[in-house]
This record gives sequence, C-alpha cells and structure tokens, in this order.
Amino acid sequence: MVLNKSILILFIFYSCITTMKAQDYNKNGDLDQLPNEIITQSLSNPNLWKESNLSFNTTSTLYVLNHGVDLDIPTNTIVSGKPVVLINKGDIYALENPPYFLFHTLKIDDSKAFVRLYLSFDINGKRKTNNTEIYFLKTQNGWEITNNQL
Repeated sequence: MVLNKSILILFIFYSCITTMKAQDYNKNGDLDQLPNEIITQSLSNPNLWKESNLSFNTTSTLYVLNHGVDLDIPTNTIVSGKPVVLINKGDIYALENPPYFLFHTLKIDDSKAFVRLYLSFDINGKRKTNNTEIYFLKTQNGWEITNNQL
C-alpha cells in the first residue's frame, strides 16, 4: 500500500515537471524575455483595434492579462509612450473593466515567431473580443511582421 502511494506520488511529480518543461519550451525556446519588438508590434497591431470603440492612439495604458501563456515581459516596458502593465484576472474588475490583451499563443525560436493575441473590451456594457494571428521573421533589422505562415 505504501509502495503504491510512493509510486503514484513519483508519477504525479514526474508528470508535472515534464509538462512544465514542455510548456516552457513551446513558449519561447531559449529566450529569457519576450522581445520588445514583438510586444510593440503585437499590441499596436491595427487588426486588433478594428470593430472597437477604442483606438491604440487614445488608450493610455496597455493592460496584458497574465494568464495562459507565462509571460516574461520586462519591467517598465513602454510601447509608443504607453506603459505595459501585467494584470491578473482579479485586477480586471478592480480596474473597472479596462480593455486588456491576452497572449493566447506564443511560439518563438531563433528566426521566427508566432503570436495569437486577443483584445478584450466593452461596447455598450457588453464584453467583446477581437483576435489576430501575427507571424514574425527575425531579420538583420530585428523582428518584422511577415504575411507568410511559418
């Protein structure tokens, strides 16, 4: 009986470690932090702002929900003069339902990246969400958006 419990505990521990390693590898390979160029081009992408009563230019703070993909956004990140603030689900209500972003999928390797990003906002008291998929290619000039699926 004790042996069975020990084996079960070891199996659960091994499964958790394996899952965390796989998620970390899928997130961004060997990168320590999400590249600022990818953050900037993703959050300001015009496809996200379509059909909303908002515009990137008039939004003063860019809230990013820290849920789903484990984000490592550098502290004090600024995009076009706007602070990028990581929030948790509980912060949404406390901040009176601001528009916020969610990085749903984030895959980055040495020369290419893929981002699936959501912008959630209110229109007439109802929550609406826009999303976009963005493909990046790393060039000598840095990370650039490409129309090609990688």
